[in-house]
Amino acid sequence: MGLFRMLLIGVALIVSLPIAAFVFLALRFQYTLLKGTKTKRNLGLDDPIWSLEEYQRLFAHRKWAHIESFACAKEIPLSRIRRSLLQSQEGLVSEVFRVVWNRRVNMQSGGAPSDVAPTVGSRSQSSDIRAEVVGITPQEMSMAITTVHTNFTGGLETVTVEINPSADVMIVTFKYLWHNDIILPRKWKQWLGVYMQLTSRRMWLLDLAAALTSQ
Repeated sequence: MGLFRMLLIGVALIVSLPIAAFVFLALRFQYTLLKGTKTKRNLGLDDPIWSLEEYQRLFAHRKWAHIESFACAKEIPLSRIRRSLLQSQEGLVSEVFRVVWNRRVNMQSGGAPSDVAPTVGSRSQSSDIRAEVVGITPQEMSMAITTVHTNFTGGLETVTVEINPSADVMIVTFKYLWHNDIILPRKWKQWLGVYMQLTSRRMWLLDLAAALTSQ
């Protein structure tokens, strides 16, 4: 009986240790993402995104049952960015857009990275989601997000770059909106969708910082 009990304990340890290691690594990964970025849920009505020409054109023509929204930002010290990228603000912002767009393309289709920044009309598509660049300004890139199988354009995402030389910092901010015709009855699905979107943006921001600062 004692031998059987010891055998059960051994099997339990063998099974539980990999699970515990996986949970630990997952929690550490999430801590890294949370520590390295700042997040805001439910953007206020005074947020500039609502007055964007792209938002007004795509979404302001009707009322929506629910709009999910968040912002995710990261501060990157200018002193850590490669000197070659600091020759002009225009070039630095263009590189931010290029890196961010390449991350999206890689996530959606596994496509090879591009050497040039996206332009209005650039598209990235997976079997489920299509993203299209619908606006570019000296500081901001806007993308419309469409569900492929229904051709429903429900999302708008922006990437904004603020450069403050006096404070030695560049702030890159993702803002994400998703519009629904109905209020989802299962709140956990809504929470899971936002969590997955947030996690990917946090990862992109950390990847962006690494790409801009690596020699």
